[in-house]
Amino acid sequence: MVSLNEIFDQQYYLNHNPDVANAIASGQVSSALDHYVKFGQFEGRSPRSLFSDFYVFGDSFSDTGNVFALTKGIFPDFPNYQGRFSNGKIWIETLAEKLSITANPAYNFAVGGASAGTQNILNFLDPNNPGKPVPISYDPLPGIQTTIDTFVAQTSSADPNALYVIWGGSNDYVGFASTDVETTVHNLETSINKLAAIGAKNFLVPNLFDLGTLPLARQSSSDVKERLTKVSQEHNQALSEALIGLEQSKKVNIINLDVSSLFDDIIAEPAKYGFSNVTDDFLTSGTTNPDPYLFWNIIHPTTLGHDLIADEAAKAITSVPEVLEIVQATRSVPEPEISLLGYVLVFGLAVTVLRKLKYC
Repeated sequence: MVSLNEIFDQQYYLNHNPDVANAIASGQVSSALDHYVKFGQFEGRSPRSLFSDFYVFGDSFSDTGNVFALTKGIFPDFPNYQGRFSNGKIWIETLAEKLSITANPAYNFAVGGASAGTQNILNFLDPNNPGKPVPISYDPLPGIQTTIDTFVAQTSSADPNALYVIWGGSNDYVGFASTDVETTVHNLETSINKLAAIGAKNFLVPNLFDLGTLPLARQSSSDVKERLTKVSQEHNQALSEALIGLEQSKKVNIINLDVSSLFDDIIAEPAKYGFSNVTDDFLTSGTTNPDPYLFWNIIHPTTLGHDLIADEAAKAITSVPEVLEIVQATRSVPEPEISLLGYVLVFGLAVTVLRKLKYC
């Protein structure tokens, strides 16, 4: 059975959440543990140090400068922020901060333009001159499968205490105009299998937001918009089913990040999230402040949009049931399994006992 000290580190929680001490002093909660159970787990507050590091595989939504380096500074150029496809830090960087991880840039293998397979859309289109041949000033760019294969070939054993992020598929459907959901999802599934085979245990896998809501889609024909909406829905359904199978067969922990529902809600109620424009992109708006915009360009979110993805990811990771799964996955010697409900009940009982004993 998972012990309480494997889930919760009181000193860590207080150090990283100074407001909790004030809440205890004012009598709002009885202890740091009480705060985590009542509030923190739903706010994305980590109960302890959960991961040793981040390894990131994906496309431009997670690229912190790889395409910029590989194209020798050609793309994405100013006003994009330091080689990112946005106006500031992106979600993966903000999430690392939320989880108190000093993310090593060398462990981010996401490459803008990458498909879920071996192709990269930027090898076929000049990003600065759409429709024209790609410049020959840089080597062909990889797809996600290529980066995974390279990593596996160079890594005899993956860190079982790290978090492995795999997010892809959008370039398959937007850039290559594919409707072959089965192949795209299979490629993502294969990526997880290859990393699991060398010891990776915990995976964060986002789904796709409705690609039909992209400014690019809104500027296209109704057929394009409808195709992208349909393929996004089909992708998410197939991905969900594949991840369930992987978790059951490979004995790995899959953390699902529902970006689709998040963006649906943002677009339905933009003011709730601080946006006034969720249909157009900032770069072609002629305005000077990107903050009211969900989209930085015709495909990518602004930094504020990325922040919301990071918030959602933190909440998915730090809930009590998920923390229990993370602990279980990274144990070197698996304990006898009990139901997830059983874990939650045991944890809740422990909290009650600790309150009565005034342990915390």
